[in-house]
Amino acid sequence: MRHGLKILMIKFSQHYCVEIIKIYDSPNKENAVLAKGCNGVSVITTAITKEIIEIWHEQGVKHISTRTIGYDHIDLKAAKANKMIVSNVTYCQRCKLYSNDNVNGFKKNENDHASSNWI
Repeated sequence: MRHGLKILMIKFSQHYCVEIIKIYDSPNKENAVLAKGCNGVSVITTAITKEIIEIWHEQGVKHISTRTIGYDHIDLKAAKANKMIVSNVTYCQRCKLYSNDNVNGFKKNENDHASSNWI
């Protein structure tokens, strides 16, 4: 995980009183039970299959967030059948994550009106 993102996760988890549990392995049927008690999971591009979604649903997960623009790696029919929300992110080319010396979030160019979705 990039250092800047790690610092942002700590900052936002403290601000919103959210516990972040980091799992470094890709989600699979064997480790899906690690989401027990979590309201949501955040993934990248690993295939999130019907089997994983059903296990997460049994563990109480209600939201799958992918930190990617696309979401074709998530079985949306299975998510809908299990009443789970799926969300993705929007990136704009002029948005930049601050480096280690400034961790206040994303920098938005004053001329950029392309995106209103900010983490």
